[in-house]
Amino acid sequence: MTRLARKERTMQTTRMTRRTMSWARGGLGCAVGCALLLSACSDDDAPARDARVVDARARDASRRDAAVRDAAVRDAVAANPFNTVAAVKAFFDGKTVVMEGSNIPSHPQGADENMNLGPTATQCLHKVTIKLNEAPQMVVTTELGTLNGASTVGSVGTCDRTTKLGEPFVFTTTSVVIENVAANGSCFDITANYTGFSQQGRGTISADGRSIRLELYIAGVATGQRCADGPPGSATVKISGQAFTGNAVGVFAVAAAQ
Repeated sequence: MTRLARKERTMQTTRMTRRTMSWARGGLGCAVGCALLLSACSDDDAPARDARVVDARARDASRRDAAVRDAAVRDAVAANPFNTVAAVKAFFDGKTVVMEGSNIPSHPQGADENMNLGPTATQCLHKVTIKLNEAPQMVVTTELGTLNGASTVGSVGTCDRTTKLGEPFVFTTTSVVIENVAANGSCFDITANYTGFSQQGRGTISADGRSIRLELYIAGVATGQRCADGPPGSATVKISGQAFTGNAVGVFAVAAAQ
């Protein structure tokens, strides 16, 4: 190869090398620029993207919570069939229920069982038997216990539930109103009307139908004793405007062979 040819080839190689380096620098600059552009876009979109993620997660959590609530309601309804007025009235048809011993509350009708309220008003109880009829109707037989150490009206002694005192009192309702039955069977409103007085309150029937819980007060004395305030035993009751802190929920067991 002549000296002139070698010189020409060397010059071509140099030009190609410079051109390649220029492309490389251009490519690197594009890569860096694109990376910066993408990074800038990513940073600008991050709050919106994060907000969308949070919203999606919140929606998922809300759906899960709703599903849990719906399942709980379905389970409660399935577990307690006494969740309609008709079902409660059907339970009342022909049964006898009894409250005695530890099933007697400390404050029947909101009155302290240890207080002397007079011969016909004292709430020291030995046994209460209720015959339930379809109407519905209630025939209530109340047997008093023995109140010791409270000889005068207004004094406080000790109620002996095990020792019966005197003859029983029998009251028959003129009407019984059942309403506002909770969809899960946890509560129903009950008003029992008698000649000369009335009881108002709330109740619930056990899912197995073996017992009924009644929280009753003399009409006009208590407030906050309805299902709208909570199920039986809820701390919602006021008596004569004062918060009631006792227990007025009686548990009546269905008598055997029914």
